Order: sequence, then C-alpha cells, then structure tokens
Amino acid sequence: MTFIKSFLRSLHSSIEYLTLGALNIPKNAVRAICNAPAFKGLEYFFITEPAYPTGAFWIEALMEAKCTSLKELYIRYASLAPLQIDEDLFFNFVKSQSEGFQITIRICEGMNLDRTVELRNELLDKHFECVKLCPRKRGVIICYGDLKWYYVLRVD
Repeated sequence: MTFIKSFLRSLHSSIEYLTLGALNIPKNAVRAICNAPAFKGLEYFFITEPAYPTGAFWIEALMEAKCTSLKELYIRYASLAPLQIDEDLFFNFVKSQSEGFQITIRICEGMNLDRTVELRNELLDKHFECVKLCPRKRGVIICYGDLKWYYVLRVD
C-alpha cells in the first residue's frame, strides 16, 4: 500500500487511460486508486485477469467512488466473478456512466459456457435488453471465445 500511496501523491495530472494487467493488490489500494483526484476523469479502463481483486470489485470500488466519467471499461480473460456482481449495482454503474459508455467482459474460455450463460442472464435480464448489433449507446458486451452478446439498457 505504501507504493500505491506514494504513486498517487506523485500524480499531478488527470489520468484518462488506465491499463492494469494481472495484478495482485489489496482491496484498500483499489479504493485509494478509485478515489484519487487524478482518476476522477478516467475515461478508458482496461483490466486483464487473473487479478486480485477481480474486475467485479473494481466495478464496486468505482461505484463507491462515484465514478461517472468512463467511456469504456474492458475486462479481459475474466473469471465468472464480474458476472456475479449484484445486478442492481451493475445496472446503476452502467446507467451512471457517459452516454456512449460500453463495458466489455471477455470471459476466459476455460470457464464453463453453460454457467457463463446462466450468470449472464441473471446479471442482465432484469435491466438490459439483448440486441443483435454492438450498441452505440450505453451498453454491455459479453464475450466467450467467438460468441458475443450485446445488451442495452431497457427502456421501460
């Protein structure tokens, strides 16, 4: 955590792009990063799993930090954890982002496909609608190998 604190104190400019690959840091460090003034304008965030904490925790921490500046969040080689996040928290996270925001969760092909589909449905069916083409408005893309599912917020 000392490194993270030193790193965050040294930042004087806003960070718009952040890529994190297969890292292992404490959850309080994730919260510190998400709450740092330099990350308040974060627009593009790319996470490669396996990571600790998972992409799901990053989403929760970004929500707690009231991050609304994202245009894209991409979680690559994901475990099933990002699909197991609370559906209402996920909905509110997506809804609170900028108009063209997209979150892509690319599930690791080693995960069980049937379980992936089951968790995807549990996460998205209540608040999102499956569409045939990549959305141009706030949307979610779930990928598993060559399979892709596109979702947009329901207009109820």
